[in-house]
Amino acid sequence: MHLNVTDGEVLLSLLKQTCRKINKISADGAYETRQCDGTVRIKRVVPLIPPIKGATFWGRGYPRHLTVSCQKLYGSNEH
Repeated sequence: MHLNVTDGEVLLSLLKQTCRKINKISADGAYETRQCDGTVRIKRVVPLIPPIKGATFWGRGYPRHLTVSCQKLYGSNEH
């Protein structure tokens, strides 16, 4: 059976699989979605997820805005 599911769509179920407290989550740009941001907020986890190249602001109240601002000022981490 093939399922067309993105990395970001499975984040909540991945976090539910552990009974331990998770303090930080590190992931690639595939997890840089509003859905993942909501999951991270619910679980009260610190996200270490870089914004994708050309990221834009999502609106008020998103902690990732500081990271996006730095990316716009200094460029992405791609060489």
